[in-house]
Amino acid sequence: MAEVERKHHGLNELQAAVKFSKMVNGMSKEELPKFQVKPRTKEEDHELYAQAYDFYHGLVTVNWHDPQFLEAEEVLDYMEFRGFTATTLTKAKAKVTFEEAYSMVFPMMDNGKFRGWVSRTMDPEIAKWRKYLYNKGFSRSNTVVGNYRHCKYVVIVEGFMDRLKLVQLGVPNAVAILGWKLSQGQLDKLKSEGVQYAVAATDNDEAGRKGAAWIAKNFPTVRWPYLKGLKDPGDFDKKSFLKMWKKLEVEMEKAQWDL
Repeated sequence: MAEVERKHHGLNELQAAVKFSKMVNGMSKEELPKFQVKPRTKEEDHELYAQAYDFYHGLVTVNWHDPQFLEAEEVLDYMEFRGFTATTLTKAKAKVTFEEAYSMVFPMMDNGKFRGWVSRTMDPEIAKWRKYLYNKGFSRSNTVVGNYRHCKYVVIVEGFMDRLKLVQLGVPNAVAILGWKLSQGQLDKLKSEGVQYAVAATDNDEAGRKGAAWIAKNFPTVRWPYLKGLKDPGDFDKKSFLKMWKKLEVEMEKAQWDL
């Protein structure tokens, strides 16, 4: 899809995805167009990585404490409404794409290495179809977003924004697996850096509980003690976080982890 739009209409990956999202919005699953995906070569993977790197780093750096243009102000207003701060956006190196449907973009850093970018829509209608948009060629299966080097335990969450909220609340060893289930590649990366224990903070729903059970098969694990009505860490505020953190500390002590 993106390749056709780029070749015939001069659109980049993000613009093509935006056009596609508008096209399929409101379609049933049966009506959605189906595409055949052929395996990429290593050379194609390297080229897609270079494109993602150039796209993100080619965007203007934003002063989130004093945004100088309307698009950045709109992103800041949206993120502050969701409980994020200008300082957090600055530390996360958030930028603005100037694409209406997916207007904010973040670099995905895996132990300090750029692995690609992720863009988040602010439009609730588009979010029904796809909240997050990743660069073409990005592989979730071998990416762990966060800093987990020299960590005996990590707090595992699903979404990028979930991790961002926990880091803002004071949990530097939170990592995002960008889905409900830890992949083998992600597991291998965590263990290769010496991670021995896990707090499963995957979403407080059926899929998230399945994800937590899978994590528990691979690490000594404590489940995040969600308060009633909270679905994921993106919903946390300082008050609710502190209540849950106290409960978590008790459970970790009971587990007798060697930290």
